[in-house]
Amino acid sequence: MKTRKVQLKVTRTDTWFPVYEVPADMDDDAVETYINSEAPDEVFDEYHNTYTLDTDTYCEVMDHFLQ
Repeated sequence: MKTRKVQLKVTRTDTWFPVYEVPADMDDDAVETYINSEAPDEVFDEYHNTYTLDTDTYCEVMDHFLQ
């Protein structure tokens, strides 16, 4: 069987929805600033959020072929 090599583009998008406690008096803008400055693993590490992790993977053949 003849074969050929092709170059693929694989794109993966990971999305998760962590729950994190913040001070009750903060508005949404203050919460974003607080979370970004704290950078807790409970929010930013997908391995801590596997229960809500949603992954989309796309694969496409590129326009050119490898020789």
